[in-house]
Amino acid sequence: MTQDIQVPGIQYLGDGVNDTYTFEFTADYGSDIVVIIDTVQQVEFSDYTVENLTSSGGEILFVI
Repeated sequence: MTQDIQVPGIQYLGDGVNDTYTFEFTADYGSDIVVIIDTVQQVEFSDYTVENLTSSGGEILFVI
């Protein structure tokens, strides 16, 4: 038996000012959230954190 897994993807265009990006899909702390900038995978807690998780989404906050 196989199970289909859907991976939501969101693409944002950075403006050099905004450091918080909202996503609207369910995730839990400890989930496999992958952040990639210009083909380089970012490291959670070094490059970004996941904040304000709810049942309908949350925010990615980049470390400046």
